[in-house]
Amino acid sequence: MIHNLRIVRTPAQRAKLLAFKPVPREKPRSDGWTPERQRAFVEALADCGIVSRAAKMVGMSSEGAYALRRHPHGRSFSDAWTRAQDVGVQRLSDLAFERAIEGVPVPVYYQGQVVGERRWFDNRLLMYVLRHNDPDRYGTGSPAYRLSPATVAKLRAEWEQERLMAESAKRKSRHKDLSARLEGLYQNILAREQAEWERAAPERERKEREAHEARLAERAAVGLFGPVDPLNLRPPLPPHIPSPHAKPGHEWPRGWGPQGRLPPEPDGPAIRTF
Repeated sequence: MIHNLRIVRTPAQRAKLLAFKPVPREKPRSDGWTPERQRAFVEALADCGIVSRAAKMVGMSSEGAYALRRHPHGRSFSDAWTRAQDVGVQRLSDLAFERAIEGVPVPVYYQGQVVGERRWFDNRLLMYVLRHNDPDRYGTGSPAYRLSPATVAKLRAEWEQERLMAESAKRKSRHKDLSARLEGLYQNILAREQAEWERAAPERERKEREAHEARLAERAAVGLFGPVDPLNLRPPLPPHIPSPHAKPGHEWPRGWGPQGRLPPEPDGPAIRTF
């Protein structure tokens, strides 16, 4: 596989990569993390860029490698680890270039057997490589990502319409809430007035009854009428009895006057003499 391949380095490159102080072990073991195995791990990590694969390539576990990196005396080993990963990332970048340009071989099957292969080109990978290595031409700020004025105007119109709809919905919601609050206040006022009316009903009835009795006593005192039906608060006056409530300019009904009922008019036409 591709990550099992070892990269050939010059002595200077290898010396720069392995220029670190191995982590000292309290009880050195031949099958443990010896200085030689630590250097081999760093070099393998630079080759493949995968910690678990690099540990497996030197016959160790990735948990032991992380334990070495967290060791109190593992600062130099950790720095070498970081440099190796940078080299591995560069190799991954080269591999991405290779796959984007040359494609990936995909086997072709016929009746359950491989009869050939074809190249599959990943356009998304190609665009990622272009944006990463030439952001001025293929990045998000490039002309390819810029919108036309017509598209911008259309988007702005849609955004403005959405904003107006949101504001209208908000106003309707506020109006509905305000109406509900006013209706609640109005109902509370009606309920309070109804309660006050019901609470004052006995006193009101008492005052009306006392006023009615006072009117009856006043009319009986002046001798306007005898016994009167209590339901008839203002009965008609008897004939020829002046009304104590008459006012100047009062319009009397036909056949009545300030002194009571008028005498009947004589029959026949009135004769005027000179």
